[in-house]
Amino acid sequence: MDHKSAEHAFQYAKAIKCGDLDAAKSINEAKDALSAKRIGDKIQSNEQWNDTCENVMTEIIENKCDQVQIFREKLRSVKKGLLL
Repeated sequence: MDHKSAEHAFQYAKAIKCGDLDAAKSINEAKDALSAKRIGDKIQSNEQWNDTCENVMTEIIENKCDQVQIFREKLRSVKKGLLL
């Protein structure tokens, strides 16, 4: 599935893993990343989400790096110690 932003992807994954399909639909339709985040902030987290959210974000960032050249270039230009 394609998302408008990394935030859309993250909040969509949260909605799906927490079983909130209405929120997932609203996140997909959100006009911008901030709107997607605000919808996601209202979702009741569960243990499954809490256990996997870091891995989900890692996967999203890795995919963004593969898909967006300017993001990849900026990421490579940052000193390694600053990312940790």
